[in-house]
Amino acid sequence: MADFAQYVNAFAAALAGCNGRDPFSSARTVAALLQTGSREVRAAVEQKLTAQPRWTPINDQYRQIANSQFANWHAFFQYHALCVSNLVQNKHSDAYEASRAALGQFSMIFSDTPDTARWIVPIHHVVVHNMVAMATQADQTLRQNGNAAPGKLSAAATYLQSSIFSETLRKGGGQKRYAALEVANTLFRVTFKLKNLRLADSIMKGVSHNLSPDSVTPFNNFPMSQQVTYKFFEGRIAIFNELYSVAAEALTYACNHCHKDALQQKTRILQFLIPVQMLLGKLPSAAIRQQHNMHMYDTIIQAVRAGDVRTFQQEMDFNMHTFCVQGTFFLLEKLKLTVLRRLLMRCCILHLESCPRGTPNPHHFPLDNFAHALQWQGQMDADFEGSTLTTANLIHLKYVKGYISQAHRKLVLYRKADKIIEMAFPPLDTVDVSKIGV
Repeated sequence: MADFAQYVNAFAAALAGCNGRDPFSSARTVAALLQTGSREVRAAVEQKLTAQPRWTPINDQYRQIANSQFANWHAFFQYHALCVSNLVQNKHSDAYEASRAALGQFSMIFSDTPDTARWIVPIHHVVVHNMVAMATQADQTLRQNGNAAPGKLSAAATYLQSSIFSETLRKGGGQKRYAALEVANTLFRVTFKLKNLRLADSIMKGVSHNLSPDSVTPFNNFPMSQQVTYKFFEGRIAIFNELYSVAAEALTYACNHCHKDALQQKTRILQFLIPVQMLLGKLPSAAIRQQHNMHMYDTIIQAVRAGDVRTFQQEMDFNMHTFCVQGTFFLLEKLKLTVLRRLLMRCCILHLESCPRGTPNPHHFPLDNFAHALQWQGQMDADFEGSTLTTANLIHLKYVKGYISQAHRKLVLYRKADKIIEMAFPPLDTVDVSKIGV
């Protein structure tokens, strides 16, 4: 389909089919013909430009569309053709502006389309993705030309959130509301790329309020791929807000429902889920780490189990670049307190085992012993004062139950009958890890 006239004819025919017996198949064809990244679409526009160098897409009549029952799509197609024309000529900023105008025209088409017409949803997705892609390319070109803060992608995100996203969630929108979740996911991708999560909360509120289980379009009825993507971003936003139990729930949902063949996506989910679960006291199995080639956690997990502060710090230093690229370094760094707690617990167990039967107050643990253990682990500045501060921090964060007796230089562990370790070191999933500082 290298001829532009054939391209327009194919688009008009597919559009007419949206009122036929199989509107969804026709709509998928329309969506494919609108993808600005398609080689066939670009080739058709290049052919037109070669044949008519002065061709102006915005002034073309496109009678196949204008004289059809879909005449209201005429202006939209003009801006779409203008977008692709600018794109093939490497006029990326102009391509973005045309794609935004095309989305504005399509938004009116979307509003006028009957609420029962779910077939329009995949077309909506492509038009939205086109604008984001054009904004991304425009920003890249502007940066290459010396503009440090181009702002096209940021403007695109604002437009999507303020206008397009709210339109998909319109009350009474019926089946067209199934366009909403993909728009939300697109916005999440953009906000993370911009490293600006200020839009995230309003997006999540829009989804939770309008796509609830009792709504016309409940969340669970959306395509599973969209559900998985949304839950992945929900988990990442919860990590950013230090809501680790919420993050674990969302990321676990995404991991469990991710397609079995989507190994790259599942690995990406696990890159965040595993550190969150470790913070909550759940260590991943060797089988999971082996299956997804996540061996960078092997030694860290061993260090967490053993309370090995030295090895933990060495592994964090060695893998710092990898973890920073993944966006998990500061999350994993919070595990250091878990390692310190484990070391303290092991010291307390050794102390209890060394106490002869009948020893009074065996739950009084000498903090000098903890200081020696820290020094043995390479914390050379960990004298009595240092070990006392570390222990006080663990108590404050409820990692340890008890209090410090400065006069006797001891940690008095909470006990209940003969249960000391079980009572003084509560399960990590009961600890508010959001208070942990790095």
